[in-house]
Amino acid sequence: MIHERATALATYCEQRAGDYFRGALVYDDVGFELVHSREDLGHLFGDEVVGKIVDHLRELHRVEDGRPDIPGLGDFESGVYAFAESIVVHFALADGKGVVVALDPAAGSQLMGFVRECRRTLQDLSAA
Repeated sequence: MIHERATALATYCEQRAGDYFRGALVYDDVGFELVHSREDLGHLFGDEVVGKIVDHLRELHRVEDGRPDIPGLGDFESGVYAFAESIVVHFALADGKGVVVALDPAAGSQLMGFVRECRRTLQDLSAA
């Protein structure tokens, strides 16, 4: 079931983001499966690298599962992580399962620009 939903999401992302869509995967407590990977990026994302990413996201998943209710925020839905070379959207689902979508940073240029401006501001404040 989750694989079919992730495949449908990958199709949507490919149509919506075009070349900015890098890939999608599903994971559970014991493994992961790539449901889509952009052909020109296959050399970057072997099983070892993807395994490290998934291990980290599983840990974040456990942290969010244990998060107390925080009035005004509502339920946790997803995490968006901005890296220099990728934007990762993590959908933590029930029973330790999750779906991950990776986008080129240019897909979120406004978000990335905002994040970089905030980081520069923080760096400037720490230097003062």
